[in-house]
Amino acid sequence: MTAGWTGIVVALIFSLAATLLGLYHTFKYAPGVGERKIVIRTTIASGCATALFLGFLFSLPNPYRYLVWIPYVSIMALIHLVGKRAMKRIRLEQAQNRDIPVQE
Repeated sequence: MTAGWTGIVVALIFSLAATLLGLYHTFKYAPGVGERKIVIRTTIASGCATALFLGFLFSLPNPYRYLVWIPYVSIMALIHLVGKRAMKRIRLEQAQNRDIPVQE
């Protein structure tokens, strides 16, 4: 194997490990069913956005492929913001029903 392929394999292993660690911690700190639904939906939405981004990045010609970053970053920020607000709303409803302090 060349040095380029070795770097790609090492990067894939680290990214897979980071993804699995992130999913573990996400499910660990999302104890309720409603919170897990939000986590799953945001994960699917961000995965679809990333797949579309990579498809456009590799299929568009050279001067236009750099413009794909603008909607990708905007969409990812929107997904994060909507997921965070939904999670806050669910936690607030649970706190009101059980009279427990809200975690932020």
